[in-house]
Amino acid sequence: MKSALVIIAVLVLLGVTYFAWLAYKSQQPSPSEFPAGLQNNQLSPCPESPNCINSEYAKDHEHYIAAISYHNRSVEDINQLLQQTIAISGGRITELNEFYIASIYTSRLFRFVDDVEFRIDPQQQLIHIRSASRQGHSDLGANRKRAQSIKQIFTQLSAQRDTESSSNQ
Repeated sequence: MKSALVIIAVLVLLGVTYFAWLAYKSQQPSPSEFPAGLQNNQLSPCPESPNCINSEYAKDHEHYIAAISYHNRSVEDINQLLQQTIAISGGRITELNEFYIASIYTSRLFRFVDDVEFRIDPQQQLIHIRSASRQGHSDLGANRKRAQSIKQIFTQLSAQRDTESSSNQ
C-alpha cells in the first residue's frame, strides 16, 4: 500500500514537473518551424499538432476556424476594435500595424504562452485569426475556445459602437 502511494506521488511530481518545464519553454519565442507573423501576406500555417487554429487555410479542416467578418468599417476602426477585444479577453499586444496585430495570452496555472495573431483583409472585409500554443501537443481545445470568445467580444463591441454612433446622430 505504501509503495503504491509513493509511486503515485512520484508520477504526480513528474507530471507537474513536465508541465512546468513546458510552460517555461513556452515563454521563449515561437518555434522557428511555425513562427508567428505573416508569410506571403498570410498568417503562418498551423503545425501538425492539434494545438493551433487558423482561418487562412480552409482546406486544413482540423485547424480551420471561420474568419471574423465585418461590414462598412474602416481599417482604423477595425484595428481599434481588435485592440479593445484583445485587452478585454486578457491578451497583450506585442506587434501592431495597420493590417496585422500580434498578441500573447498567458494561462493562469502554469503560465503557458500562446500566440494569437490577426490579419485584417479590407478587400474581403475579414479578420483572419491564428491562435497557437508555443509548446506541447494538445491544448485541450483552448485555442479554439479563445478564438470563439474573441469573435464574440469583437461582435459585441462592434454592435455597441454601432448603437452609440446611431444614438449620437
